[in-house]
Order: sequence, then C-alpha cells, then structure tokens
Amino acid sequence: MLRRLKENIPTILFTLFGLLLPTQLGKHFWPAFSYVNGIRVDYYSPTLYVTDVLLLLLIVLLWKKIVLQVQKNSKILLIALLILGIAWIFRDFSLLFAYRAIQYGKIVCVALIFRQASNREKFAFLMGLGLSALYMTVLSVLQLYNGGSMQGMWWLLGERLYTGATPGISSISVDGLKIVRPYGTFSHPNTMGGFYLVSLSILFLEGFYWATIPASALILLSFSRIATIGLGLFMLFTALKTTCTRCRYVKMGIFALLVIIAFVWKGSETSISERLYAWKYGVEHVAKTLFQLPLLGDYLIPRPSLV
Repeated sequence: MLRRLKENIPTILFTLFGLLLPTQLGKHFWPAFSYVNGIRVDYYSPTLYVTDVLLLLLIVLLWKKIVLQVQKNSKILLIALLILGIAWIFRDFSLLFAYRAIQYGKIVCVALIFRQASNREKFAFLMGLGLSALYMTVLSVLQLYNGGSMQGMWWLLGERLYTGATPGISSISVDGLKIVRPYGTFSHPNTMGGFYLVSLSILFLEGFYWATIPASALILLSFSRIATIGLGLFMLFTALKTTCTRCRYVKMGIFALLVIIAFVWKGSETSISERLYAWKYGVEHVAKTLFQLPLLGDYLIPRPSLV
C-alpha cells in the first residue's frame, strides 16, 4: 500500500498543481526594494506560492528525469544562462534581480517537468485545471452579483479585496449600467480571460470537453474584449473542423455574435484615459531608451537614478 501511495504522489501533485494554478495562495515578503515611495508594491514583493511548493516537490521527486531533459536541451539552457549572466555583469546585483532570475528559472523547471511527464500525470494536471474552472466560475458569478469581492474562504485562495468604489477598479458600461467586472483570484479580469482562453484551447485539444464550458463562461464573465474575440475565433476554428453542417453554421453564428458583443461592451472613461496615458508614456520611454541606449537598453545597463 505504501509503495502504491509513493507511486501516486507525483500524480496527486500534478492534480493539485493544476487545481491551484489560478490561485494566488501564498506568503508575501516585504524587503526594502518592494517599497516605492513608502508604498508596498505587489509586483516587487517576493512571494512564496503554494504552487511553488508543489513545483519544488515535483522537482525533488522527478529529479533524475529532469536531469536527463537538461542534458538533452543543454545548448538552449546554456544560451539562456549566458544571456542572464551578461545581464548580471552589466547591471548592479540586487535581491530584486535575483528574485526575477528565480522566476525565469521556475518557468524553465515547469517546461522540463511537463516535457518528461507521463500521460497519466498530464491527465491529472488537466483534470485539476478543469476543476479550477468550475470553482472560479462560482466565485466570478458571486463577485458579479455582489459588485465586489466575496472574501471569507475565497480570501485564502488569493482573492483581493475590492468594491465598486475602489480607485482604479475595472468596470464596464452596458446600456448606461455600470458593472464591476469580476476578478476571480486574478490581478485583473483581462488576466483571467486570457488565462482561461489558453486553458480552453488546451482542454479542448486534449479532449476535456466538459471543462470547456466553465472556461468559456469565465472568458465571458471577464468582459475582456480580446479574450471574447479570441473565444469567437476559437469557435470559428472548431466550425471549420467539424463535419456537421448544422453545427458549423451554429458555431459561425456564435463567432459573429461574440465579436459584436465584444464591441458593445464599453469600459469606463477613466480606464481609457489611463490606458492612453500609459501608452503615451510607454512610447516616449521606448523612444528615449532606443535613442540613448540603442543596443543594450536600460535592463543590461541601468538608467541613472532620478532620486
């Protein structure tokens, strides 16, 4: 029995990894570099997520197989390490740089783990990912009805506290009615829409058709134009692949409807003005950086401090 349990541990971890992947359940740390003008900034805060712990356990259990994958892809990994090393040489070392380097390393580890994963382990991950779409749909519907976050047990999964009066909150206007967009456990509704658009494609291609229903619902609940258009293109793709004539016309009709809906949704004017300002600032910054540092930018050679 213990032997069977030991053999099933990786499968259980893959299931939990897929189930908890959309969540932000973790512990934040607040070193000096995570403060900007005395204000905590989540982006700079090193965070240990539950998914990080699961990933670490998978690395320990599958270490031998991962080493084999590293040996097979040694050239690509050496190039990545070389680029990271050059960035380290030309930029003053900092804890923030080290933290970001670890994040890139984590992505590489995920790729290596899934490259050697068995069909059973991949199935377990997709099952967990599909189940995550179910509980995320429940949370998003509750947030939409409540006009804000639910907190309680959802806070444990990483739901952020917000209401319709929260500054900068994302909302849309439908026929003059302001609707606060549900965030789920994500940092922004667009992120949720994009995440489940990718998940929808993977789940569909792998035959998890039942999970595509809540994934599609989450894309619509995010009120993200790009994600909704992406869902429409997905319907168009499946329509062209089907041999059922009636199904093809229905899916093409859904595609047209989703495109129309995407352009009917109107975001808040404040949100639009903020995006235009951010776009203008970004263009000016890129142009200035290209003019001053055309080869290395300001990532390998940092900009002079304005403080």
